[in-house]
Amino acid sequence: MKKKVKNKFPLDHLSASSVRLLESSEKLWIAKYIYGEDGYTNEHMKFGRETADFFDDDILIECILKRGKDKLKVIGLLDNQKGDTQYENKTGLKAWTQAQADSSFQLKTYAMIHYVNHGKLPKQVLTWRGTKMVDGKLELTGESKVFHVKPTVLSVLSTQAKYWKAYDKIIKLTEKEYAKI
Repeated sequence: MKKKVKNKFPLDHLSASSVRLLESSEKLWIAKYIYGEDGYTNEHMKFGRETADFFDDDILIECILKRGKDKLKVIGLLDNQKGDTQYENKTGLKAWTQAQADSSFQLKTYAMIHYVNHGKLPKQVLTWRGTKMVDGKLELTGESKVFHVKPTVLSVLSTQAKYWKAYDKIIKLTEKEYAKI
């Protein structure tokens, strides 16, 4: 017997990481979000999380996007915020660039949430902290770079469009996957 689905959208919310996973691999997205399988992690990701736990406050931010009768909750886990300035920390073997900071979908998501909730664009600061391998373990090098990102209304609108595109794709994937069950 096929499963009846009340709500065509199977999730409570979307986040930047969910949308990025959907764009990179529908198969992995289905495994994680429909079947509940654990996502991919590696030593570098774990170290980044541990470093974030040390440096960051982790502030949950969210907004509701509306399109006709549809509503979509978008969430983000911001490292820190003071007033209208959002702060994000990244670690890695390779230094971030201004272009990477400017194109970060995670930062665009945070800017969109801020704009939807407050009607104005935030200031954003991304700090990259260098890492290196020492005796098979990752360590901070002490090297860092700070990037100032200036979101635009156009980037907010294109980010919203990307979330709605993901929403529509998820409904189709879910219907297709549930038809198999």
